[in-house]
Amino acid sequence: MNQFLKTLLFCQKDVYKSNKLSFILMYLVSTPLAFEGFIWALANKELVDILTHALTTNSSFYIRQLDTFFLLAIAWLGISSVSSIIARHLREMIWRDHHVHFHKEFTHKIDSLDLQTFEDSKFLDTLQNSQESYKAVIDTFQATVNLYRNVLMSCIALLSVSFLSPIIPIVVGLFTFLDSHINHKYYTKRQTIDRQVTPDRRMRGQLFSYFFNPTSLIEMRIHALQDVFRSRYTKIDTEIHSLFMKLNSQYLPIRMIAALLQDSLSEVGARLYIFYLAVLKRITLGQFSFYVSQIGSFTTSLHRIGENLDSLNESMHRMKYYQEFLAVQPVLPKATQELQLGDGVAIELKNIDFTYPGTTNKVLDNFSLSINKGEKIAIIGLNGAGKTTIIKLMLRFYDPDNGQVLINGIDIRKIDVAEFYKKIGFMAQNYMTYEMTVADNVVFGRYTQDAKTEDIVTALNKASALEFVNTYPHGINQMLGRKFAESVQPSIGQWQKIGLARSFYRDPELLILDEPTSSIDAKAEAEIFERVESVSQDKTVIIISHRFSTVRKADRIYLVQEGKIIEQGAHDELMNLKGTYAQLFEMQAKGYK
Repeated sequence: MNQFLKTLLFCQKDVYKSNKLSFILMYLVSTPLAFEGFIWALANKELVDILTHALTTNSSFYIRQLDTFFLLAIAWLGISSVSSIIARHLREMIWRDHHVHFHKEFTHKIDSLDLQTFEDSKFLDTLQNSQESYKAVIDTFQATVNLYRNVLMSCIALLSVSFLSPIIPIVVGLFTFLDSHINHKYYTKRQTIDRQVTPDRRMRGQLFSYFFNPTSLIEMRIHALQDVFRSRYTKIDTEIHSLFMKLNSQYLPIRMIAALLQDSLSEVGARLYIFYLAVLKRITLGQFSFYVSQIGSFTTSLHRIGENLDSLNESMHRMKYYQEFLAVQPVLPKATQELQLGDGVAIELKNIDFTYPGTTNKVLDNFSLSINKGEKIAIIGLNGAGKTTIIKLMLRFYDPDNGQVLINGIDIRKIDVAEFYKKIGFMAQNYMTYEMTVADNVVFGRYTQDAKTEDIVTALNKASALEFVNTYPHGINQMLGRKFAESVQPSIGQWQKIGLARSFYRDPELLILDEPTSSIDAKAEAEIFERVESVSQDKTVIIISHRFSTVRKADRIYLVQEGKIIEQGAHDELMNLKGTYAQLFEMQAKGYK
């Protein structure tokens, strides 16, 4: 119960922060709506009694009372209708404003987390479930408002019927409570299953997405994988569905019995008792109508309270994912020291041991590497050698288990990495392709609203991308991708050049390229790296590549194998060693002959 109230309070605060006025007005407007059933029942009682007397006495006095009744009825109808319209408008405003508020909170939270967090499968489950949580927050708030209105309505009806007989609301209330309690247990177990199958839902969604991805569709058709993915999707979907169907089968009999007891014994029995009193003329026909209506209002509101509680419980269950997401804290301690780069960047990895969280395989073992200011170095090695891990540690995506990463002699754990990143140009192997304009794709490297066209063109030229961009109908303002009208889809190699242009546009002190030319032909690759060399003469450059033609002009080359440097030196030095580097170089060279 304590957790329930905490979650409920969290929801109310979250909606309140998004629109304080609408939040308050929503509860105020809901108050007169709670009296609607009582007012109409009372009006109906008076109408029946007036008509009974008017027809028996033929008195004009009762006719005038009828006129007054209609005036009051019209007035109340106006109040009720206006309240309903205002409530609908307020709901729309709250939904819109909270959607904006949620998006800001959500993205700010993501921005505060370490990148290593996004490689944790448990966090990914939480992240996926929390992405639609703004709906759960709104649903919780709306269920709370409905609960407030229905509780108020049931209290009004309870007091009204109690004047006739206190036993009636007690009996009706007990059976209604029993029905609601059973339904609550049912929905609670549904929520447990819902959490249990989250990883399966994520895999099901992944399988389904393959049918909409052009790249995966090509492979699916060539390799005849459609039936494989369909069968796996169906298997997972069937398993999820069977869990819920089993639960439904378990609870169906008792839910039916509880509903039958509530509807038949309590509600019908109460109405028969009131009918009996009317026959004995202990109450008027108008009172008969009033009490029957109020019993209906009482049972209906109790049912709605049960539904509200179920809805509240379900939406709050979904909202827990959002709370769990907000509760996630950065793994790496924050630092605030600003790095003064001066005339360049020097990097040293000193006696590094590193194992990825949740694994036992040591990726780097007592690893050391030193890069001087303005030096152009290359890190090469077979897949799984640890090349990309070295970059992740340099950028403090992770902290090492042992050892230090030093930037200009300062431990990176003491440096404000957000400020450090502003000095870095980085292109990962899995770089982003933004389905926006060419200009957008470039200026995202150093975003300003007043980006100069000549700077964009210069960056494109450095990356050998300007030639094909000039062929586009709209030049640098051309929309890229497939999602929008009149857009152009670059080839993989062209996308890669645009990604390189984004790094060049940044004009960084430190340029890191992780397999930057994997989709570019050898001639274009040589041209690009000649330009990298020419535009970054005073910059520190780190290149990770499996192509030896890419790295041969580097000042120093590090050959990494199983988390250790086995050879290092300039290209000619390594060739003269006639070691592993020379062997691998000759093997690749044969492929170009």
